[in-house]
Amino acid sequence: MLLLGVGGLRWGEAAALRVSDVDFLRRRVELTRNAVAVSGTTVVGTLKGGKDRTVALPRFVIDAIAGSCQDIRRVVLEPSENQLQLLDGIVDFTRSEIGMLRDAGLASKKRPESHQILTVLVRQFGELLLQPMIEAVWERAASKGEKQPRLVIRVDH
Repeated sequence: MLLLGVGGLRWGEAAALRVSDVDFLRRRVELTRNAVAVSGTTVVGTLKGGKDRTVALPRFVIDAIAGSCQDIRRVVLEPSENQLQLLDGIVDFTRSEIGMLRDAGLASKKRPESHQILTVLVRQFGELLLQPMIEAVWERAASKGEKQPRLVIRVDH
């Protein structure tokens, strides 16, 4: 809600955000995608105006985003009985979303659903867990003007 109210993001822009879109050090969000519901399926495409944009955010909004990321990190890295229930919920939600994409012809039915669930979650959690470290290391190691590498996570089956 802070991204909408304070940052001025549209619902679809906020829904399409990834952790890699947030620059925690510079307190900015890169908006490059928009998510919309079409016949009960979420479709991600270009922004409303057709142009990418950057939004600067106050520290308290970035801190709230970082706090949410920390909560998810704990679920993945420090599983307890309560946290495993949350992970079960995340897996069930991902299974439901993939099922809708498969039914709509937007995801392959040739690959096992379990592989698709694992791939989606590893990519999402991988970004969540590694992106802040990548940004911190880059700030310390890069020469001025160097373009920061993009994190890409791939799962082979």
